[in-house]
Amino acid sequence: MGYDFESLYKGTASFPVGLFGQNSYIAEPHHHQEFELFYMNKGSAKISYKENEHVMTSGDVFFINPGIDHCVTEQNESFYYYALIFDSSVLGPSTDASRIIFDHIIINQKLSLPEELLQKIITTTQILQKNSFGKEIAVKNLIFEILYYIISTRQYAPLPELKNLPDDKRSIDRGIQFIKVHYRENITLEDLLQSTNYSKSHFIRLFKNYTGMNYTDYLNRFRVEKACRDLIYSNKNVTQVATENGFNNIQYFSKIFKKYMECTPKQYQKQWKAL
Repeated sequence: MGYDFESLYKGTASFPVGLFGQNSYIAEPHHHQEFELFYMNKGSAKISYKENEHVMTSGDVFFINPGIDHCVTEQNESFYYYALIFDSSVLGPSTDASRIIFDHIIINQKLSLPEELLQKIITTTQILQKNSFGKEIAVKNLIFEILYYIISTRQYAPLPELKNLPDDKRSIDRGIQFIKVHYRENITLEDLLQSTNYSKSHFIRLFKNYTGMNYTDYLNRFRVEKACRDLIYSNKNVTQVATENGFNNIQYFSKIFKKYMECTPKQYQKQWKAL
């Protein structure tokens, strides 16, 4: 007797990708910690990104980076778009070659994609809507095809090499990388200082200068952004999401979450799951 693959499949972990098409977009500035590829299929609209407005018409593609406020300020009656929203973890673990490449480039805001790739966005959306077995493979394949086309046509800029940066910047980058790897753990400022020769006061001053926030705020914001993904893409309750993202106190998690997202974790989960 063979395995019932579809029954096993229903119990698998969440998939950090959203792909949909619709004729309305959020009019209020908002941001999320996933990447978003916005494809204007019909009509026209004005998209606000980093407080600048860009007019988009049929066939235009816009790439939105995590943490950047964006919205659609104007749209006409025939407006219809497709959005591909994904977390970089879908490309593999941080040590995977594909993930390393993606983590070391900055994709252009405005993109040019061939007609066959634009059509594939539409057909893959239809596959996803059917909720068919194995749909994740089709979506993941779409992401890799788009990213390969972007790279092969040089629609990106490389991130600066760490070795060419000043010593202060290298130290802060090592600290940030430590946070990204160990954010689920009970890490302290002393843990970050182990990778530098700086005093605590000097490192605190440098960190604030380079990131615009202190160590605790940066760590909390990063944890909240990771929690946002779990609230949307998993069926975990708020307590599970809090503890699995480095918050040992649910009341503190709710307080910090509301500080950055201007709503409670449950409100956020309800709004974005519905979308």
